[in-house]
Amino acid sequence: GRGMPPMQFLAAVPPVDASDARRYLLAQRGDDVVAAATLLPLGGRDGLFVEHVYRADAAPNGTLELLLDAAIATTRAEGRAALTLGMVALADTPSRPLALVRRMTEFLYGFEGIRRTRARLRPVRWVPLFLAVPPGQSRVLSFVDLLRAFAGGGLVRFGLRTVARWLRRG
Repeated sequence: GRGMPPMQFLAAVPPVDASDARRYLLAQRGDDVVAAATLLPLGGRDGLFVEHVYRADAAPNGTLELLLDAAIATTRAEGRAALTLGMVALADTPSRPLALVRRMTEFLYGFEGIRRTRARLRPVRWVPLFLAVPPGQSRVLSFVDLLRAFAGGGLVRFGLRTVARWLRRG
């Protein structure tokens, strides 16, 4: 429902692969699939990562929670120790510049809504993630590189796609 196109790093749909490592969970209403989730093993850890969650507009309230409950059940059935939903971009950042970026871009991407949704699930812990910058490399340029990864390439092109999306919605 936001005006920004999906960020590629977070929302790109990978080709379906038939590896035994990936798990697919589907939520159905009658014969219709109304939501889906994909789970991947956490590299080097004893857990699963909720890679993607897709929800149709027609999905009933609570569908996301039921999918996540199925993900938890899958984690337990496989004898794994943890399940993660991944990162919540810019959540509770101690950095004032990043907090400002978060506030200024909330209308584009629902950072706070995602954080609230995940908090509602009462995680055992929140683990902060950091951007490591090589010695001598500009923090600003490193942050721009990070934004490019989220945007799936050029920031100007991403901005143009955002404006085009706003114009289509009228």
